[in-house]
Amino acid sequence: MEDRDIIGLLQARDERGLEELRRKYGRSLRTAALRSVSCPEDAEEVVSDVLMQVWQAIPPAEPDDLFGFLSTLTKRTAINRYHRDSAQKRGGGERPAVLEELAECLPAQDNVAAHVEQKALTAALNRFLTALPAEMRRVMVLRYVREQSVREIAAHGQISEAKVKSMLFRGRKRLRAFLEKEDWL
Repeated sequence: MEDRDIIGLLQARDERGLEELRRKYGRSLRTAALRSVSCPEDAEEVVSDVLMQVWQAIPPAEPDDLFGFLSTLTKRTAINRYHRDSAQKRGGGERPAVLEELAECLPAQDNVAAHVEQKALTAALNRFLTALPAEMRRVMVLRYVREQSVREIAAHGQISEAKVKSMLFRGRKRLRAFLEKEDWL
């Protein structure tokens, strides 16, 4: 089923839209969630939470890129779950303790110039991604943001691994040219 058909079902408040979302994107969303949470059961709960969020968001939202919309919700939900599960009250205080021990070895995070530069680079990268064709943007985001393998990207996009590799190569070339033009390289 096409994304616009699924969105149409959701806008009509038809629960089959959620079933179609789970069928079409469930595996990819679970894989993305597993990058942030500790076990498959937690990843499945994240996917269920995302589907509930989609049910509440559509309508009025009408995303142009349904998979991008779902991926963003999944990543945010998984990260929030990770933070919740690793909170001090729930026995997750070990990580802050380790970081505190390393504090004198780590660079200061209050460097304003570095923060401003990081924000400017992020804005430039967002402009670059927005200018890419949708398929290439999706492949680049899946590889370099979601850290998916070439095989996973090919399976998700129903394209060959060779095409994914080619798109990544061309995308990196474009990115380098863009960053040189913007004086980042």
